[in-house]
Amino acid sequence: MRKATLTQAEDIPVAAGDTVIVGPGAYRETLTVDVSGGSATYITYVGDVSGASTDGIGGTVRLTGANATDTGASLSNVVLATGKNFREFRGFVFDGTTSTLMSLNTSGCGWKISDCVFQSVGVNNLTMSGSHWSPLVERCIFYASGNNYGITFTHSATINNCGANVRNSVFIGGYRGINIDRVGGVNVQNCTFWGRQGLGIEVATALTAGQTETVGSCIFNSCGTALKATTAGEITENYCNFWGCGTNRTNTASGANDTAYPTLEQSPILLDGFLYQAPVVAQLSAWSGLRMVAGSGIQTDDLTGVTRPVTSGKQSCGAVQFVDVARSTTQTYDSSSAALKLADAGRAQLFMPTAAEATTVDVYAYREAGYTGTAPQLVVKQPGVADITATDTGASGAWNLITSGSFTPAAVPPWVTIELVSNNTGSSTGVYFDGLAAS
Repeated sequence: MRKATLTQAEDIPVAAGDTVIVGPGAYRETLTVDVSGGSATYITYVGDVSGASTDGIGGTVRLTGANATDTGASLSNVVLATGKNFREFRGFVFDGTTSTLMSLNTSGCGWKISDCVFQSVGVNNLTMSGSHWSPLVERCIFYASGNNYGITFTHSATINNCGANVRNSVFIGGYRGINIDRVGGVNVQNCTFWGRQGLGIEVATALTAGQTETVGSCIFNSCGTALKATTAGEITENYCNFWGCGTNRTNTASGANDTAYPTLEQSPILLDGFLYQAPVVAQLSAWSGLRMVAGSGIQTDDLTGVTRPVTSGKQSCGAVQFVDVARSTTQTYDSSSAALKLADAGRAQLFMPTAAEATTVDVYAYREAGYTGTAPQLVVKQPGVADITATDTGASGAWNLITSGSFTPAAVPPWVTIELVSNNTGSSTGVYFDGLAAS
């Protein structure tokens, strides 16, 4: 059943367990959430950025409060919820309001916000208020300006052990990345706070005695104050990196495993025709000391959906997992070209155009002696289709063929993602891939 707006879909009405697929485009409206889902039957809105379930073309799915010419904001919110729970939003860009992009006042729990971009100008991004939530925010990017916030957790009375999780997200600009008022039990893991004009994370109003917020494996770069509590002990942090901040901590003890390395982000190459897709302030460069470090509460995936290695010492601090990919001309399959080298555990992603016809993907892999763990793999992914995973069955020290076998891709989207994977869990050991071909 197609509808022209999100509000029309909401007003069908949606019911527990429903999923609303939203095609690419700009939706200029306030979606007022009318219905709660259930703990095992969330109501989910999904931005179909690939176009696989809508027009087959794909593109940005934008929910905006801006006027028709994008010259000003005309709406207070783009998502507004009061007393509704067990809802999920994935794959949207939110922008252009006069107050708060997404305002959630919940009396129960169970909100999930993932794979979204919040772009506020002079307003707050995401505000969560109410008596209890257990919300999850992951793989999101928050842009803010002036005196505004990325995320605010707030309530009129003190709340204990709210169970909020924020992970694999990036906070850029604004006054506070995460603002907390009287809410205990917020857990922040593998996030990057960059260029904050004021504070990275602040407990702005005191918690109940004994309540804490937990922060781990995060990067704080160029914040005025990175971590600020109202009283000592309200923030517990470890395995974080602080660089270029005016003040690293206020009323917060140093983590035993904190570092102070230059972040050394991967900056874009400014050449005509060069498409740089990763968030500049989240992607670590090959020179960063944070690219393979131990951590606390390490997340299994990162901002871009890349799986972090199993071995803690090979994971990256912050929101984006570093993958050490290089070009090798010394170890190649047929000596006529260069091979792709993964210096250690990680996965390189390539995109390949496809048609809905029988296809086979082949690649040759060579792993050095000392490699341990699951052998190198070839993974073929397409939205809405089960992954195809093929594993190297040959010996180390030789070039071995890995083949996907014959499969027929879906017609939309007209591409697949090819992942070349090293699962090495031992010492640093290289894996080489060459001769990638599709037929």
